[in-house]
Amino acid sequence: MTSYIRRLVSGPKARFTDAELDVELDLVYVNPRLIIMGYPASGIEGLYRNKRGDVKRFLTERHGQAFWVWNFCPLSESGGGYEESVFDGRVSRWPWPDHHAPPVAYLPLIASEIRTWLAGSEDRVAVVHCKAGKGRSGTMACAYLLLEMAMDQKTRAASTEESADQRADELIDAVPTLEDDDEAHVEESESQNATDTEDVSDSSKQITPASTIGTVTPASTLASKIASSIPSSARTSTEKSTNTTTDALHSILALHTSRRMKPVTDGKQAKQGVSIPSQRRYLHYYARMLSPQPDSPSGRVRISKITLRMYPPPRLVRGSITASLARYDDELIQLLETHVGDVNRAGRIGHEVFGHEGKWDKGKMVLEGELKVYTLTSPEVIVDARREIRIKLYMGQMFLAWAWFIPSFEFSSPEGSYTLNLPRKSLDFPVGLGKWLHDVDIEMEWVGAPK
Repeated sequence: MTSYIRRLVSGPKARFTDAELDVELDLVYVNPRLIIMGYPASGIEGLYRNKRGDVKRFLTERHGQAFWVWNFCPLSESGGGYEESVFDGRVSRWPWPDHHAPPVAYLPLIASEIRTWLAGSEDRVAVVHCKAGKGRSGTMACAYLLLEMAMDQKTRAASTEESADQRADELIDAVPTLEDDDEAHVEESESQNATDTEDVSDSSKQITPASTIGTVTPASTLASKIASSIPSSARTSTEKSTNTTTDALHSILALHTSRRMKPVTDGKQAKQGVSIPSQRRYLHYYARMLSPQPDSPSGRVRISKITLRMYPPPRLVRGSITASLARYDDELIQLLETHVGDVNRAGRIGHEVFGHEGKWDKGKMVLEGELKVYTLTSPEVIVDARREIRIKLYMGQMFLAWAWFIPSFEFSSPEGSYTLNLPRKSLDFPVGLGKWLHDVDIEMEWVGAPK
């Protein structure tokens, strides 16, 4: 009976059965070293989610002590509060709210932690989970795979450079011994070989209206820190690299969906593994961050106008359209950004930042100010172009949809103005009245010259 209930709760997600251990879990292997699962529950929740004891037994029997768990649930959410001792201390907590995009600094930090752990031994596996083991877990699993792709490019580029050097040495060694009067010719040949080789290588706690939203600016930007961590031998042209990482992301998202979701029949399309538009948008941001010359200028941006287009809702539903703005705590973001690119401390940062005190995740992690409602016709809101922001839309008191985005990644050029168009499928949770939405335009313009 409990197995039936667990399958019902899992819905369209795939499950893993181990006949020898006699366990069936809401768990999949994305690849042999990367596991995604629903959170390990106890008590009543263990009757319809992964039973904590079964998860521990499964991981220990299959992987011994060579597994590490990443938990993305806040303490305020069920599943967030279990002790690290459950998995013998091998747990990292990186909490953020369900159904939301994470702080963008999480992407490189968590991806680097996973990569550092796996690099320690070929036997090691990484286990990531949130509550359902789908959106947040899938976002970070895909971020890790993107980083691995970028580093694989580096390895291949370095291998090409080494092979070129070896071929040059072989050519030089093959030159016959010459008399003194031919030494100049030998030097010229060696110089030409060397040239050929070179050619081959290549919140505040409160959001306030008007002019001061999001003024935290890290000394070095996230994008440049991430790009600088990719060795030069891995880099080609910006356009080629960006296309490569974007193409890779599509493949990675498809891989995650094929592993995490049940196969479909009757020609139906499988539901996406990472289905929340803002989470997918952030993965596209990260793919661009991994390019050699990230195109995300800094500065301040004014959100000058928001336009909603929607089909007429039912007659009984009426009210003015308003929007609220929110972001993650400025102090938390500033703390996280100081650690981006600190590869020597990967694996310890999450524990040091979050620990068990719950400073950042016992309550709401997404902060809204007291004066949070702005009319859509004339909001005078200025934000840090490289800080995440959530715009949440209402009709009267009724929720329509929300979207997370980072302005600097949305501008098509580092000057002037830009309109971010979000069709309904690119908005998060356009349910209820939100189903009447057609699209939303967010008009932005630079305040002063971007940097």
